[in-house]
Formats: sequence, structure tokens, C-alpha cells
Amino acid sequence: MLVSAAHNAADSLSSGCALAFGLHDFPFWTLIEALPAPSIRLDLLDGEILSSPPEQPTPEWVFLQAGFRAAAEQMPEFLRRNDCDPEQVARIGVEFQIVGPVKQYEAEITVEQKSGESSRETYVGLPLRRRRVIDQLGRVRKA
Repeated sequence: MLVSAAHNAADSLSSGCALAFGLHDFPFWTLIEALPAPSIRLDLLDGEILSSPPEQPTPEWVFLQAGFRAAAEQMPEFLRRNDCDPEQVARIGVEFQIVGPVKQYEAEITVEQKSGESSRETYVGLPLRRRRVIDQLGRVRKA
């Protein structure tokens, strides 16, 4: 349940219309692309950006910080609405990045519970979905 809720939160933010967090018209990927390195790591529980900030904070960086902090304020209630106990969550980390010349959107979501359990999933595209591979028989499977 917790991994699903974390995916929903990250997908909502990356869609640019994170109404669950009170954000709309949030040009998420445009802001990420404008950063010196088109990648950003953050903790969804406290809204802190874990990536190194630029030497001179750009307007895009400041806007992203404000958006992530607004989302973090709503995160405990978001988790409750998704049948998760926010008191059991140690960390929800997300790294968003744009890779390759065709601008492939990726998000790696790491969920750590206070019990010591953890999970890491990589999602691609918009909306965020699990990476797919083709097996030896030509069938499409989740990676």
C-alpha cells in the first residue's frame, strides 16, 4: 500500500496538476529541465530537496522548493487517505530525472518504513509507469 501511495504522490507531482497537494499548473518537468543538471532528489515527507542546490538559486529552484514544501505539508493526510499510517514511514525519497536525447522522464521511488523494510521502484514516462521489457518469447513484462 505504501509503495502505491508513494507512486501516486510522485505521479501527481510530476503530472503538473497535483490537486491532492493543492498545486495546479505546476510546470514540473519544465522546471526540472531548466536546472543545470536535469535531475532532482527529494524527500516527500519533509519537502526537502536533497540534490545540491545551484550556486545561485534560480527562480525554477525556488519554485520547486515551494511546491515540494506545500506537498510535504499535505503528505500525512494523503497517506491516511491511501490507507497508510504516516507514523510508520521513515522516508519517501524520489529522484526525478530527464535522460537521453529524447527526454525520457524517470522517477526512482524509495520507501523506507520505521520497521526497517524498504522498497525501490523505477518508473518512466508520463504518467509514471513501471519500465517494461520484452522477454525471450517476445512478451512484454514489467522490469
